[in-house]
Order: sequence, then structure tokens, then C-alpha cells
Amino acid sequence: MCFSQSLRAQERTSDQIAAARDFRIEGVSLGMTQSDFIRLYPKHDVPTDVGDIATNTIGLCTEPTKNTDGISAAFWKEKLLEFYVFYSADQTDRMGGGLILAEKLSDKYGKPDADSPGKTKYSDKDITQLNWTISDANLFVELEIFLGKAMITVRNISLYSERERQKKQNANPGF
Repeated sequence: MCFSQSLRAQERTSDQIAAARDFRIEGVSLGMTQSDFIRLYPKHDVPTDVGDIATNTIGLCTEPTKNTDGISAAFWKEKLLEFYVFYSADQTDRMGGGLILAEKLSDKYGKPDADSPGKTKYSDKDITQLNWTISDANLFVELEIFLGKAMITVRNISLYSERERQKKQNANPGF
């Protein structure tokens, strides 16, 4: 799966920017701290594949909720760096399907970025990937639809860039 931020973001209206600043799914928003997340989801796991030892990124995952198949969150410097919301095929179907989810995101945040991959093939299966970069709200959203399931990735653009710079700075290949 590709998680690159758009170089060709669409222009957004003030309403779309305001909605992006208030982005929230199942109570999770980019303004949260790790402590806020733990208070909201006291039952959580600490998976090994979400964190990043090199940058001291901590990963936490929720159990499935009524509306989602779970939420995976990554924290850096105690702040929410990014989170992933997973929807099973049944949950996606109850929402009207992945394309309805894409329409709802487009209604709220405008057209996807011009360089969104759109519909592509992966192992002979269709996968739809759409991105929304809302720089004025420091928000990147990606929707992937694959085999009836859906995943939404939400990222704090500036915090993510800062962590990537530190990661690059700390890289020591030994030469």
C-alpha cells in the first residue's frame, strides 16, 4: 500500500478546510495525545507492526467497534501522527459500499487530489485509492477499497514530515 502525500492537492473551500480541521472518526482526531487515545480506548493492543523503534513511534490498536473493524494509531512525541480506520466488507456494505464512502469524503473535503491513483489492479483485483491533501488543515486522508473492504488513513502532515526528517537524520548506514 502506498502512503505518499499529494504534490497536486486540489483547492479547498473554507468549509472544507474547517471540516478537515474537525476531522474525527469514532472519537479519534489528530489533536489527540497518546493519553487521550488510551482514555477513549482503555482496551487496546500494542502491535509490533505499527510502531517504529528508530523514531520512537508508538503504535496502539483498538478492538473492533460498532462501525469499524478497528483503529490503529501511531504516536510520535506523545502526539497522534496518523491513524488507520479499517472497515470489514460487511461494514462497508452497510454504508452503501466503498464508492459511497468515497462520495461522502468528497462531499465533505472536495475532489480527491489530481494525482490520486484511482482504480488500479493488485493481484488481478481492482483496488481504488483516493487521496485528499488539505494543507491548510495539516491533514492528509487516503481511502483504499479492496475486495469490498475499506481503509481510511488520516495523517498529520507536518508532524509526519518532521518525523521523516528525524528518521533520515538518524539513519546510520555505517559509512
